[in-house]
Amino acid sequence: MAKVVTFGEIMLRLAPNGYYRFFQNDQMQATFGGGEANVSVSLANYGMESVFVTKLPDHAIGQAAIDSLRYFGVDTSKVVRGGERVGIYYLEKGASQRGSVCIYDRKYSSIQQASVSDFDWDAIFEGADWFHFTGITPALGENLVEICKEALKAAKAKGYTWVAGTDEVGRGPLAGPVVAAAVILPENADLPEIKDSKKLSEKQREQLDILIKQQAISWCIAELDEKEIDAVNILEASRLAMKNAVNGLSQSADFVLVDGLPNPRITLPSEAIVKGDNRSISIAAAAIIAKVYRDNLMDEYDKQYPGYGFAANKGYPTEEHIQGIMKQGPCPIHRMTFRPLSELYPQN
Repeated sequence: MAKVVTFGEIMLRLAPNGYYRFFQNDQMQATFGGGEANVSVSLANYGMESVFVTKLPDHAIGQAAIDSLRYFGVDTSKVVRGGERVGIYYLEKGASQRGSVCIYDRKYSSIQQASVSDFDWDAIFEGADWFHFTGITPALGENLVEICKEALKAAKAKGYTWVAGTDEVGRGPLAGPVVAAAVILPENADLPEIKDSKKLSEKQREQLDILIKQQAISWCIAELDEKEIDAVNILEASRLAMKNAVNGLSQSADFVLVDGLPNPRITLPSEAIVKGDNRSISIAAAAIIAKVYRDNLMDEYDKQYPGYGFAANKGYPTEEHIQGIMKQGPCPIHRMTFRPLSELYPQN
């Protein structure tokens, strides 16, 4: 199971019994809670290795907060001790038409007064797979913003640095190659209009093609022609093209985001993302430069092999394309294992 580190504030929660309002009875229930602390407890309940990081005062209330997490199996060994107080929130549960009321009293809590030097993130992240915090934590103060930044830097150093996105175009055409691209983008890539290449105009794709290649840390385009497609089938050809594009990057990737289904040809650590060109900027970038390359190539083939409408249909089975085949037969870039070519011109 994965090891998850969470970072944030755990607070003392004081609430009237049941649905009483704050001063309708003279007792308060005392428990502990907080966004990231609750996540840690939930993960531990699912059997995952869960580590909670915060700063708590070295007194009985601080220890009670730690014990409340340990009860559920949360690792609290990285909790820093120090400061004066535990933050408090008062909760009045809503009933019927009456909403709940939550009042926070967290000023000068130990975590709010924490400093960057309190946390050894390299040691905290040893063996960790995931790091979780919410927007509440950096909102506690400028010092927490800096602490979160240091945590993210350390987390990134423990993780993958060169993440490539890869996608292919040209699986469906009757003619021409299948083309794949792989792209590694910097964190500050400025490509605001990037999205699924099929939703962009030709002009937008060409403009983005230039910007992607200018900003990319590394990019590579690979293709398998019609003969290779016919020899291995289009699925394997697509996988091989993506593998070749990833392997051809001038900066080697250490992780690959693959559009669609997993690609067993890619041996690097990877994640397959369905509709990835809508969810990953690097996959979308790969799809765009692959499509621009293939479209331009088909424009050239249209000049070389007129009569099929390659400039317009890019090799896809349009009516004009089929009529061209029926009139003048296939040309050298046709995929002879694709129907209707395989039926019209069976191979021995």
